[in-house]
Amino acid sequence: MKIFRIISQRLLSENKFSKYLLYAIGEIILVVIGILIALQVNNWNQSKILSKQGTVLIENLKTEFKVNLENLKEVKTKNNLLYNSTNFLTKLIGEEDSIIQKHNVDSLIYNAILITDFQPNQFVLSQIKSGDKLDIIKSVKIKILLYEWDKALNVKTEAFNMLNTYFMNALIPFLDQNTSIRNADYYGNFEWSTKTPLIYNKTKVFQMLEFDNKLENYI
Repeated sequence: MKIFRIISQRLLSENKFSKYLLYAIGEIILVVIGILIALQVNNWNQSKILSKQGTVLIENLKTEFKVNLENLKEVKTKNNLLYNSTNFLTKLIGEEDSIIQKHNVDSLIYNAILITDFQPNQFVLSQIKSGDKLDIIKSVKIKILLYEWDKALNVKTEAFNMLNTYFMNALIPFLDQNTSIRNADYYGNFEWSTKTPLIYNKTKVFQMLEFDNKLENYI
């Protein structure tokens, strides 16, 4: 820059305005080229940084969804047990006492009321969606799947809320009135669980149309 200043001052002192003008234009071009090169290097560096951030995001997201998948498998196993137990109870409806007494009804009821909700970890995903980090992910397929994930979770939540409402407002009150919840809880291996000392007819509910209807709605 010092050399450039000396040249420009000399041209001006010699009244060589046209040469000075050409020199000034040349100097501007050099500055513009320098800026463009600097911007290109900066863009390249930024691109590398974003690419690295995108890779880290995908890896973190992959780890989070692996955990979610294992949790989902566990929830599915528990809810399959619930479904199968409830389904078996419906098959005992209307059967003779001798057939019903061959089965552990209290254990079946306990398994039938173990509703388990799937609550995924979404720390990484919420971080991505809360800022502009979603743009760092270049894969269109991943973005579409994340959108479908939100839709699936909304459907799951709505379905679970319907089930849980029916469970709490219809099935549990009926079981409270006609079975021993204490005997059912005994099969949960809780520290406080003991069977009721009261004698009651375990097979009576299987002759009740209301029980049949509630199990049908529940299942």
